[in-house]
Amino acid sequence: MTSVIITRKICVHPKHLDCNIMSYLLFKIKKISTGEITKEHGYILDIIRVVDIITTYISNANSDIIFVVKYEAIALNPQIGNTYNCNVCMISTCGIFADINGKIKVLIPLSNIKNYVLDETHQIYSNGDKEIKNNDNIEVKITATKFNKKMLNIIGTLI
Repeated sequence: MTSVIITRKICVHPKHLDCNIMSYLLFKIKKISTGEITKEHGYILDIIRVVDIITTYISNANSDIIFVVKYEAIALNPQIGNTYNCNVCMISTCGIFADINGKIKVLIPLSNIKNYVLDETHQIYSNGDKEIKNNDNIEVKITATKFNKKMLNIIGTLI
């Protein structure tokens, strides 16, 4: 997880233009951005603060005020080569699905599960010494990422 600075347009109805505008902008940014997934920043976990109002202007469509705002957010953006402690959420014949912080799913395909055999009856991958089953924590290294239709698709390998 990292702290990032994001710039975004926020539309505000004139009735909210008062001495609490900064609090309202933070509220609105949290409502819009928390849980959002973007190609540049990954999964937005939380909004920390409004850093700056860059500019404001009146909307051409109505009387709303458009604020161009910089804000600080906490984001989870898995990159190739990064390692994460993940929770196994599904075992299947095509591999293991795990999640990072309960937010982003990672597929560890069968080709990246070396020396493990699937016991389909018990839904466990085993290599004789070690077993991997649902709800286990595993170390995963990210090998590929792709942003598609507001989703992050991530492939990893066991470490």
